[in-house]
Amino acid sequence: SWSANELSLNGAGKATSTLTLKAATSAALTTSALKITATGDGLQSTTPLSLLVLAPQTLSIRSAVAIMNVAQGQSATAVFTVATGGNYAGAVTLAVAGLPTGVTAKWSANRFLRTGSSTNLCTLTLTASTSAALASTALILTAAGSGLEAQTGITLAVVTPPGIQLDLSSAQINLKAGGTQTVVATIKIVGRVTLNAKLIGVSFQAANLPAG
Repeated sequence: SWSANELSLNGAGKATSTLTLKAATSAALTTSALKITATGDGLQSTTPLSLLVLAPQTLSIRSAVAIMNVAQGQSATAVFTVATGGNYAGAVTLAVAGLPTGVTAKWSANRFLRTGSSTNLCTLTLTASTSAALASTALILTAAGSGLEAQTGITLAVVTPPGIQLDLSSAQINLKAGGTQTVVATIKIVGRVTLNAKLIGVSFQAANLPAG
């Protein structure tokens, strides 16, 4: 549509009108040769205009996991897929919102340039301090650029660090001189662990034994 389609000119004056073109989502991605014509008082002038219909620019971010478990005093990583499409051109910036106190975030790449269709694997590292609260928190991951913004959500769970718990069958042994006594030592993995967690090469020591 034209901003003005009936104009008046006096002598050597000039007038302007703005042409606005709007493409439907189903418009063909093609190049067309347009002709712009102005007529009045039996006069006519035509000039060419090239129209290129482009695919709309797109931006998305997806997570490979729904939950990130981070043990106190340790770090964990997750991979996110950032994709651009259409006539996208510009930088992509990544951000994390909702981090609880004691947890920090770092991206393997936080700002990068992309043109057209592209796919990027970005690693997010979350580090929890030893004093971070044991809790679950909803995080929002955002990719922004070229006037677009995309988001995805994950859950951060700060958990107890894994460790070994040692239990003895008795807290005291009454051992007679020249005699023998036994105590059974049992160990187990504690903290947030997976079902297939393993302990390899576990050894036992007894310290502070009296002479003899």
